[in-house]
Amino acid sequence: MNQKLHSAIKYTFYAITIMFLQYSCGTRKKDLKYNEVISPPPITSISDSIENKKQITEVMVIDTIDLLLIMPFELRKNFTMDTSDTFYDIQPGSLNAINFYEGATLAAEDLQKSGVTVNLHAMESPRDSAGLSRIERSSMWNGADFVIAELSPSLVPVISRRAKVTGKNVLLTQVIDPKILSNNENVMITYASTITQCREMAAFLVDSFPDSQITLVFRKQKREDYLAGIFKESIKLKNPYQKVKEFDASIKTVNDLIGKLSLAYNNMVVIVSSDEAFVSPYISGLNGLENIEWIDIAGLPTWQNFESINFMQFDSLSFYLFENNFIDEYNVTNQTIRKKYIKTYSSDPNSYGYSGYRIIERIATNVIEAGRMDLKSIASVDTLTREKYFNFLKVDSVSGYENNAISVLKIVDFRYKPLGK
Repeated sequence: MNQKLHSAIKYTFYAITIMFLQYSCGTRKKDLKYNEVISPPPITSISDSIENKKQITEVMVIDTIDLLLIMPFELRKNFTMDTSDTFYDIQPGSLNAINFYEGATLAAEDLQKSGVTVNLHAMESPRDSAGLSRIERSSMWNGADFVIAELSPSLVPVISRRAKVTGKNVLLTQVIDPKILSNNENVMITYASTITQCREMAAFLVDSFPDSQITLVFRKQKREDYLAGIFKESIKLKNPYQKVKEFDASIKTVNDLIGKLSLAYNNMVVIVSSDEAFVSPYISGLNGLENIEWIDIAGLPTWQNFESINFMQFDSLSFYLFENNFIDEYNVTNQTIRKKYIKTYSSDPNSYGYSGYRIIERIATNVIEAGRMDLKSIASVDTLTREKYFNFLKVDSVSGYENNAISVLKIVDFRYKPLGK
């Protein structure tokens, strides 16, 4: 089927689902506005590996898990017709949310063989605290065993406080600062926060380049300055004797940077910026040196989205990036998920599609094994999982859990390869 026509049909289905629910869902109509609810039929599931896990231990028999997804679907924004063709202009944020939902649905269908029902419900991410309050009064929120949410940074602390007060188990997918977990055991961060990613990358640099001079390149802008500070603090905490220099690119150029590089030690240059126009001349300048074997470059996860920089062409420069949800297309498990996704939806999943699949699978598998509906069950070590996508830790005995697992990527054979996997 033509891909554009397929996209139109698929997203028309989602919109019709919203309208059907608004006008036929009884009490939900009173709680929620037109663009705040997507409620697909219940889906039964449990993972293939659970049959083996049931033989290990059962504290309590759980046969139903209710999950609520709160995601920025924004489907009403996606129905602006392109007059040149029958095709809907789907917003990038909406695509991510829909991919997550579709991946979660696939996981539920795959898990159904073991006989545990997973009821999936979905709602639109609210724009403000008033919208969040409306969601909290809904039957889907009240009936959910776990809530998986992607919210704006301003609403993350709001839902965290309410989770603590109400005792609702909330899993957040995108978080900047893990401090929201402090003294709050009802919140979990499913993929490493921005700050934790930087800390983990800093630890990798210290462990992998102990004899190198690490130079942090950044501008005196709020975000770059802040992240550079996280890197420096984490490096010194890991190794107080590590050689670290700061380079203020606000007032200096790449030629100034070259003059600051060490001739006595290997150099690890960490460019703490997501600005492609800023990063590009620095990479080109460093690539123009004659003796560049002693320079390695580290960048941010956003570098993978750069369009004007082809990292594959710099054979003599070594690049190290990091990400909290890297999808290795050569991984056998990922290939299996991809085949199922394409067969069902006639399109490739993005990273959110894989995330939806893995998170639902993780929740169901661990809850069934533990026999408890709590976040501690989800965080427990999955002894039957051979690939480490989750490594949940808590900073103290009364904090929530964060998955601090990241992938450090290096370009090998013209592709991003996760190191240590």
